[in-house]
Amino acid sequence: PYNFHTLLWGNQQPTWMATLPPEEQLAEIKKWYAAVAARYPNIDVLQVVNEGTWDPPDGSTPKNAGANFSSSGNYVQALGGYNGTDGTGYDWILNGFRLAKQYFPNTKLMLNDVAITGMTAATDEYLKIINILKRENLIDVVGLQAHAFEFIPNNPNVPSIPGHPYEPVTDMAVHKANLDRLAAT
Repeated sequence: PYNFHTLLWGNQQPTWMATLPPEEQLAEIKKWYAAVAARYPNIDVLQVVNEGTWDPPDGSTPKNAGANFSSSGNYVQALGGYNGTDGTGYDWILNGFRLAKQYFPNTKLMLNDVAITGMTAATDEYLKIINILKRENLIDVVGLQAHAFEFIPNNPNVPSIPGHPYEPVTDMAVHKANLDRLAAT
C-alpha cells in the first residue's frame, strides 16, 4: 500500500507561502492538493495532517520561530484558523480534511502525530481532534510516530511548545493504556 506523507505540516513548506495573504495561501493549498491527486491517483493512505498538535503550520512552535518562520508555512488562517466558523479549536485541521475528501474521494485519510502516547493529556487532545473528524466521517486512519526520544528523560531534542510541554512518562503501562484508548476509536 502507498502511504503518502504528508499534505499539511508546520515544517518544510515553501518559504514563499508564509508571507502570502490567507486567500492566496488557500489557492496554493488547493493547487498542492490537485497536483498530488493528479500525480498520485492511487494513494492508499494519505496523511492529511502531520503533527497538528506539535508542529502546526502557523510558526507558533519554537523550532519554527525567528529565522525558521518561513518554513512553517504560516497558513493556519487560510484553512479557518483555530476557532473559525466551526468553533472546534481545530478548524484548520477539519477544513484540511474536508478538502482532502474532495480531492481524494477514494483514499483513506490519516491524521498523524508524534509524542502522543507518553502523555495522557496529549492523548486526550489527539482524541478530541479524531472525534471532531469522525463527526463528518473524514478520518479513516490514526497515525502515531514512536520516535526514540519519547522514552529518554531530559533529552534536549524533545518538543518544547508553549502551552503543551513535553513531559513523557516512561511507564509502559501509560503508553499501553493510551494506545488502547486510541485503538478504541
